[in-house]
Amino acid sequence: MIETIVNGFAQWAWANNLDPTSISPEICLQQSVPSLPCLTTVLSKGIGLAIIAGAFLNKLPLVLNILRNQSVAGISIASIYTEVFMYCNAAFYSMLKHNPFTSWGENAVLAVQTVGVSFLMWHYHYPKIGYMHRLIASATVMLYIIFVLSILSPQYYYLLLSINFPLTIYARGCQVRTFYSCKHTGSMSFITNSMNFVGASIRVLTTINEVGWDI
Repeated sequence: MIETIVNGFAQWAWANNLDPTSISPEICLQQSVPSLPCLTTVLSKGIGLAIIAGAFLNKLPLVLNILRNQSVAGISIASIYTEVFMYCNAAFYSMLKHNPFTSWGENAVLAVQTVGVSFLMWHYHYPKIGYMHRLIASATVMLYIIFVLSILSPQYYYLLLSINFPLTIYARGCQVRTFYSCKHTGSMSFITNSMNFVGASIRVLTTINEVGWDI
């Protein structure tokens, strides 16, 4: 049974790659020992699925800390908002470019989770966040989604990734400033940040293998 599952997964991985002329079930199965490209494709797909599965747990420690403390002290709301756009940019870019889901799926998962953290920020933040603030934030996200999916021209898709670098600096800068102001890390989770670092480091290698250098 295990052999059947492994063979099925390998054939699925070989069938779902961007270079069917050199890697396909027919080509890889003809070899007594699969070539290095065939093996790395299966490995990349497997790691990609593992990263996506791990992404479902990424924000869990942070959420548990917030619920346990009934507080979002030490968490920058500007940083959380910026992360929503960062994850959405990465997910929308890959979706619009028709890249394999295993090379970007965790970004969609993290975007949804970060939106959930934003709702917790609205609920537990002190002083209370007003309804006008929430309305403007929600409208901004909706307009952003409409713009990216309906208006943005394909020749400008690259901007979705290009802008993520300054957004990352801004988000981390806001969080560091909040830490400095509070003199503690509050409800921020070390586990969540560690998972982000490790996952991002591994994802660089799997993306290069699945999509190539010119993403």
